Amino acid sequence: PTPPEVQLMLVLSFFRDKKFKHASAALAKVKPDDLSLKRKVLFYQLSGRISESNKKFSAAFTAFNKMNELIRSDKIFESISKDEFIEGKTQLCKDITELSTYQKPGATNIDLAQDAKITFLIGFPRSGTTLIDVILRSHPEVIVVEEEPAIEAVKEYYNNHGTYDFVSINPPEYLRETALQIYFDKLGIGKGKDVGTSLLVDKLPLNLFELPLINYLFPRAKFILAIRHPLDAILSCWKQVFEPNLAMVNMTRIGEIINLFIVANKFLLICEEKLNLKIYRIRYEHLIEDRNKALKKLLSFLDLAWHENLMSHQDTAKNLNKMKTPSYHQVTQPIYQEAMYSWLNYRSQIKEYLEIIEPEILRLGYQIK
Repeated sequence: PTPPEVQLMLVLSFFRDKKFKHASAALAKVKPDDLSLKRKVLFYQLSGRISESNKKFSAAFTAFNKMNELIRSDKIFESISKDEFIEGKTQLCKDITELSTYQKPGATNIDLAQDAKITFLIGFPRSGTTLIDVILRSHPEVIVVEEEPAIEAVKEYYNNHGTYDFVSINPPEYLRETALQIYFDKLGIGKGKDVGTSLLVDKLPLNLFELPLINYLFPRAKFILAIRHPLDAILSCWKQVFEPNLAMVNMTRIGEIINLFIVANKFLLICEEKLNLKIYRIRYEHLIEDRNKALKKLLSFLDLAWHENLMSHQDTAKNLNKMKTPSYHQVTQPIYQEAMYSWLNYRSQIKEYLEIIEPEILRLGYQIK
């Protein structure tokens, strides 16, 4: 007989090839109790995905629920505080709100030429940042660095020298040069290497929560904010398996993901207003419905000319080494509309949460009816 973990990989292969009947039949031969915890998680995730493909959404919801129960049973997950991240960002929201005046950091003698050519691609997870990443890197004048914790490394460096919120309490200026060195080294660019006329895009969705530090380090930087219907993004997070960290341990219960989404949105709006950030919002749905129109507006914000490569992002994705994001498989496929408003398939299962998230949905210009 085929070993259970090998059989599970066969299910995964069938699923990725969109052979859903074969995937379903192969999955039926796997007993989850014969699998390691990590593979059990994958078993229930695949079970949910296959049920979705067969439009059996109640069964899918049950499978994803079981998947998340297993994730929470992991000792690594249990060792990380769920509340620390949200409590810290909520307090910072209050601190920024209480600012009466704010002076944007000025240029210094050691600011790099790259400063004005850096753009940060941010957004709540599963909001379309990977699709934007692959489309932008199709442009010959764009360099995209994906999922490198460069800002996190800078924050760690500063934390070793004191406690700073980069709004009312800034680090001493003499630390800046080393911080910049750490940032560009972590990106794999190197401080001394000029990116020339290229636009450098640092893509890491949860840099959304590091806006004060980014603004302090790169006061002329621009931001692309990926937006998707909140319930689509929230449910997509709930159906995904993330590496556990302070933020991602909040991704296994729908109510907790909603809470994180609300905090993220509030944090973003306060930072945008108080720190005078240059933010361009691009909707996932607009990219799906009319990519040409959506991209021309984005390119205008980035001061880039149109290029025909932007319309063939799948070729770009397939020519890359495997990307670091869970969305890699989706972006190698043609753009499809099934991912839009897919939350409606689970409306009956999530009805208890609708009233809580409705203000955020309306604020972002979406509908819940």
